[in-house]
Amino acid sequence: MKFKLILPFVLLLVNVNVLGYQINFSYLDLNGLEQSYSQFQGKPLLVDAFATTCEPCKTEILHIQEIQKIVGNNVSILTLSIDKADSSIEIRNFRDEFGATWQFASDNDGEFLTRYDTPLIPTLYLFDPEGNLVEEWFGITEPALVLDKMNSLFGSDYDLGERPSYNDFVNQLTSSNLFRITIVFVLISVVYLAINPDIWRKLASSISRNLR
Repeated sequence: MKFKLILPFVLLLVNVNVLGYQINFSYLDLNGLEQSYSQFQGKPLLVDAFATTCEPCKTEILHIQEIQKIVGNNVSILTLSIDKADSSIEIRNFRDEFGATWQFASDNDGEFLTRYDTPLIPTLYLFDPEGNLVEEWFGITEPALVLDKMNSLFGSDYDLGERPSYNDFVNQLTSSNLFRITIVFVLISVVYLAINPDIWRKLASSISRNLR
């Protein structure tokens, strides 16, 4: 009886995870073999739900590449096809097209899709080291959002580097040839209309007739 009473405290002291990893099912690797999610225990896990025919998913892959460069091996990444029509060859070709180096796989009988009720793709899921879902992002997600959330949840200090400022955006815009041509066209139009005020009266009269 006394042993039963002190057992919870003993487990707490030795840091035993009684419940086990929370993602307690499997996925299929590119060889068609079942793999347990428990292999990711001990690190945060970022799951990218996608399909090979999804165009926005290609943009998301580029974002994940940015994330991987920063987090390195400290975070596990899994890109998971939730489309039953995707074959292993198609998933492998998709991976190779982008030169991705993290794991790609397919959902096993829709288990992940059913458990987490994926509403659209791409969707990113962030799990803590015990497999608890702590955040999800629907649609194309900027790397900064993911990294900031990792920092706040796990005490990390991931930095995407210098982010473009408003001034950078303005400088980039004004330096483009299209912007300059547009400004010149607008100025010429304003000058022409100022020199020929009759055009304003004709335009106003035409608009008035059309509104009647």
